[in-house]
Amino acid sequence: MFDAERSRIAVEVINEFVADTSRKVDIFHDWEAMELYTTDARTELTELGLRLAPRINSLSVLIGSSLVEMGVTMAGIKLGGIRIFTTRAEFDQAVRQAVESQGGTYKPLPPD
Repeated sequence: MFDAERSRIAVEVINEFVADTSRKVDIFHDWEAMELYTTDARTELTELGLRLAPRINSLSVLIGSSLVEMGVTMAGIKLGGIRIFTTRAEFDQAVRQAVESQGGTYKPLPPD
C-alpha cells in the first residue's frame, strides 16, 4: 500500500466498512512491514480521514519504518492525531480493547 493505486483499495474498503455501520469506527492499519509511503498515498488516505472524521473513534497504525512513521506523523497533524505503535504487542492490545469495547470477541490472527 505504499503508492496511491494501492491506497485507493484501502479507501474503498474503509468507505464500505464505515457505510455498513452507524457506530463510530476504530481503524487499525498494520503497516509494520511497509517500508515506503508515497506522498500520493498519504494524501489520499489523509483526505479519506478528513472526510470520515465525524465517523472515526480512533485511528491507529503499527509502524516498522522511520520513513513511514514520518509520513504518518505528517498525516496526523492534519487529522488531529493518529496513535502510532512500534511494537506488535501494544498494537494487538489496542485492537483487543477496541473489539471488546464494542461487545465483540477478540481472536488474534495466527502468526505468519
